[in-house]
Amino acid sequence: ADSTPEAKLAVDDFLIALLRRDSTEAAVRESCLMGLGRLCDDDQATEDKRARAELRRTLLSGATSERAFALMALSEAAARHGSGSEPGSALPECREVLLEELARGKSRSRSWAALALGVLEFRLQHQGAEPVLGVREALRRGLAGAAGPDEAGACAVALGLSGDAEGAGALGERLAGPGDDI
Repeated sequence: ADSTPEAKLAVDDFLIALLRRDSTEAAVRESCLMGLGRLCDDDQATEDKRARAELRRTLLSGATSERAFALMALSEAAARHGSGSEPGSALPECREVLLEELARGKSRSRSWAALALGVLEFRLQHQGAEPVLGVREALRRGLAGAAGPDEAGACAVALGLSGDAEGAGALGERLAGPGDDI
């Protein structure tokens, strides 16, 4: 991540080429997604835009595990302040992708989107950013409407990571309801 733009672009090219090959094994694909998340940041440098686009493409067409890795990689990229053109400009876009997946994704993707949002908000707040009320509200809605224990647990963890004290009330309501799902 601290390399020259040319080196980052070469590694991006390599990782993206591996991701686009049908013959690439699942574990290698997942590692490529993690690598893109480590290389990418929140600015508009060419290599960062390409990496984020590949992560979003994976959300549309990747296997379930690949989508989970792509969500976490987007979170990691959005939390890293870039030094290229327009630093910080990709954060709203990445946050919106995560929020959209939380709201409309399949149950397993919603779990990972919740965790990715929690991690993103945790990292940003530790960098001095103010909490985002819309994210916390979305996580509370996610917890209230969770389809099962994995999704509910992911939303509960994400609320904790985001530092949402009001989320404790939502968690209490969920636990007081019927069933034992968290």
